[in-house]
Amino acid sequence: MNPPDIKKLIEIVKTGDRQGVKKAQRAIESAWHNYYIPHRKEGKKAFEVFLDEVKTFDQIQDIDHQAYFISSLKWAFWTIGEEYFETWAEFVLKCIQHPSGKIRQAVIHIADVLVTSLDVYVFNKKETKTEEEKRMIRETINLQRFGRLVMSVEDLVQHYYEPKYKRYKYVSSMPIGVYKSLQILITEKLLPSEHYENLYKEFYTIFK
Repeated sequence: MNPPDIKKLIEIVKTGDRQGVKKAQRAIESAWHNYYIPHRKEGKKAFEVFLDEVKTFDQIQDIDHQAYFISSLKWAFWTIGEEYFETWAEFVLKCIQHPSGKIRQAVIHIADVLVTSLDVYVFNKKETKTEEEKRMIRETINLQRFGRLVMSVEDLVQHYYEPKYKRYKYVSSMPIGVYKSLQILITEKLLPSEHYENLYKEFYTIFK
């Protein structure tokens, strides 16, 4: 099977009509299943084109097409999320502060995919076998990556906080805006369960 022309498909996502965009998004998904999965090395290279595309994100013609592009990014997250985590995390932090609710919602929708791409476990100092030590180094690096992303979002929560938000008991009741989006990002995507909360506590204990 020939490598898919991901760049051409992304261009359609960025500029096409609604029907064309949906077709291109399905083609990107198909490329992930039918090319990346059986050809991991070549598949990663094919999806690396997304790295250049995020650099020119602000040049996409309108909010709708920017949101379409963000939605397509989940396949890049699945493919090269771990290798280029810092690049993706920076993009997520940028988009979650965007004035458009469509952009914020689009990035919230895929943020959990980025976290899932990391191979992270709770640090265990008792593992001493050589093969386990090698695995532990890689996974501890990913624990730091995960923890730093959560910490960055918490810093933004503090930055955007206003006293008026204190009156709201539930996030769902808050007025639409960056602060609400940040709260949703943390509670529903970054720390959605006790497992991820424990990972963050472990990070905070070891590295803070």
